[in-house]
Amino acid sequence: MSYATSVGGRAGLLGWIKEAAAAFGARAARALARRTDVSELTDAQLADIGVERAAIAPPRPTIEVDGRLMRRLLSMR
Repeated sequence: MSYATSVGGRAGLLGWIKEAAAAFGARAARALARRTDVSELTDAQLADIGVERAAIAPPRPTIEVDGRLMRRLLSMR
């Protein structure tokens, strides 16, 4: 194999890798934008399009903290 052929093959492979990485980045950015846009909608907007919030994002867990504990924790700042 000549030097020119091996360099040309590497350049083609490098170009393919660059294209694949760019395509993956674009798909990931679109997916993130879609998730962000839907999660920022208000409950009224979701009701307008007929989607329940629980269908797009699981409910966030709530933690109940006693008032005295909260005062104690905040006083440590």
